[in-house]
Amino acid sequence: MNVKSNILTFVNSICIVGIIIAFVFFNMEAKKSKIAYIDNIKVFNSFKMTDDIGVQNKNRFQAQAHELDSIVEVLKKMEKEITTAKKVSDKTQETYSVELQKFRNKEAIFLQEKEKVNAESTNQIWGRINALVKTYGEENGYEIIFGTQGNGNIMYGKEALDVTADFTLFANQKYEGN
Repeated sequence: MNVKSNILTFVNSICIVGIIIAFVFFNMEAKKSKIAYIDNIKVFNSFKMTDDIGVQNKNRFQAQAHELDSIVEVLKKMEKEITTAKKVSDKTQETYSVELQKFRNKEAIFLQEKEKVNAESTNQIWGRINALVKTYGEENGYEIIFGTQGNGNIMYGKEALDVTADFTLFANQKYEGN
């Protein structure tokens, strides 16, 4: 009797575990999440706002870059005169040193400003992209959209989950006001 009771308890336990597993499995299937990912780098590089701001920044710094190039040309001429002359006056040498230092200061300020503006622009672009990802996710019923760069966030995803192209089209349309 004791063996029959143990076997019956064992069979009942297996049935209960099976029912629980089946319930969990079917419940998970019924609540399947809509998940996708986008390639952040492709989106950033394909986003029209990136190009627009890049052109604005290039135009913004073009005059300063041209001014620096002109100073370099003057310094090259001065340097050539100094190196080819048999005797160079102290005043000429001092003028060259002063102009070279002015150039280095202007160049440092230029590079710092350019770096600052580029960082601000990048933050502005990512801010817009992130807001558009949220809108895209809400409008298309996604519960989560991952961003991937191939450096550890998501190393692999099925192509069917990749919505990079669709999102990029959506983002560019929204950016252009469509």
